[in-house]
Amino acid sequence: MTYLKRAITEYVKEIGYGGAYSIDGNTIEELYESLNFVNEFEKPSKEDFISKVEIKLKEILMKSLRKERNIKLVESDWTQNRDVVLEN
Repeated sequence: MTYLKRAITEYVKEIGYGGAYSIDGNTIEELYESLNFVNEFEKPSKEDFISKVEIKLKEILMKSLRKERNIKLVESDWTQNRDVVLEN
């Protein structure tokens, strides 16, 4: 699942829809146009959808970046422990 589609999934849950839905496309606009709720759930406005999904997308990307950063810190910070003595 792409980050954008994951952001849409989080947004759909946030607006209170728990049923099935379908989306198809690559851009946020294409995904909005193809958004189809299986039950008769009112589709949000395009402006609201895009702005909220963009916020969710930024949050997801930052989480991913933090996770990658934390892994790199764990891999490289071992020399900063007090019990490590490095010889020159």
